[in-house]
Amino acid sequence: MKTRILILMATCLFASQTFINAQQKEQPRQRPTFEQMAQMKAERLAGELALDDKTAEKFIQTYIGYLTENRDLRKVQGERKAEAKTPGERRVFKSDADVEKMLLGRFDQRQKKLDLDRKYYEKFRKFLGPKQIMKMYSLQAQRHNHGKKPAGMTRPNGPRKPVQHSGK
Repeated sequence: MKTRILILMATCLFASQTFINAQQKEQPRQRPTFEQMAQMKAERLAGELALDDKTAEKFIQTYIGYLTENRDLRKVQGERKAEAKTPGERRVFKSDADVEKMLLGRFDQRQKKLDLDRKYYEKFRKFLGPKQIMKMYSLQAQRHNHGKKPAGMTRPNGPRKPVQHSGK
């Protein structure tokens, strides 16, 4: 008798679980918007920097602005790349002028990124100390590199040994 009850309960549990899973599969999972992702990133960084509430609020607003301007800058760069070639086409440079134009465009893009970083450094500097800003950039780089240590950190095998050059 107890065995029948256990089997009946297990069957009901399995059937209800299957029904719940079927309902969940019918609803497509929505990806968070850029604004939601930026908010989550900013809040996570504010927590890791251990900021007080007032400073965290300023940080979150400023960091979201930084991420937004950075995204807009990358969009422009992507549009320029798309104009340069059609999908699936390999870029072929017809002349030295084409190569020079491409290189100068890259330099301009890097300069814009550098200007943006400097602009936001000045904004962050109003309410964060230099060590906090450095930690913010390190945490950001770690996330960008999927947990790998950012450049300039110690190597896993210790510091690099100096190279001996022959006097020839």
